[in-house]
Amino acid sequence: MIQDSGLFHNDVKKKNTEDKIKSFLEENPNFFIDKPELLNKLNFPLSMENTSKNSVVSFKDWMLDTLKSKYTNLISISKHNFFTQKKIFSLILQILTFKNINNFSNFITKKLPTELNLKKVFFASSKGDITKLGGKKIKDSIINHIFNENNVLLMDAVDDEYKLFGECQKQIYSNAIFSLDYEIFNCPTLLIFGSEDKIFIGNKGTDLIRFLCMVINIKIKQLVKDGRKTQY
Repeated sequence: MIQDSGLFHNDVKKKNTEDKIKSFLEENPNFFIDKPELLNKLNFPLSMENTSKNSVVSFKDWMLDTLKSKYTNLISISKHNFFTQKKIFSLILQILTFKNINNFSNFITKKLPTELNLKKVFFASSKGDITKLGGKKIKDSIINHIFNENNVLLMDAVDDEYKLFGECQKQIYSNAIFSLDYEIFNCPTLLIFGSEDKIFIGNKGTDLIRFLCMVINIKIKQLVKDGRKTQY
């Protein structure tokens, strides 16, 4: 009986340990991503059914491929965020130096897309004067539907219904749209970023993009105000 009790105690202890390990892995789904070297020390079932290919594959190979895919994605996002942060801070320093609105708008529409690896960056308004700044005139109905007076930043997959990007529309996958202060041009005006990639989907870099937009908003307001003063 003493021997049986010992075996029972060991079984209970093993069960408790397994439950703790299971709970730990459920609470830390990236554990093997962070420590992939442990996979070489574990035993796996010989095979599992791969329903997508209707075949049998090594369970370990499947797990390694899955983890590799997730790990690669994490590295990609991390690199992108670091690159964006570094670039945006550098661009902001350049933005602060501008004294002329035409030079500034040229920087926004021509250099900014190249620096941020975007397809398009431009101002949009229902007033034709926006074209003097390299911007695009679009319908009142579209502007009024998107514009928000609280400097709202919208980031999502591109909406083909609005056709904001004209001839480049089919090349744009995602976009970011920022509402500039109404009083800058005395009409609803948007700052629009367009990317061929998914850069503006999933809230990646939202704070940095918003910060950049706010700096542009402040700078263009200052330049427009200074320009009006010289007219009098």
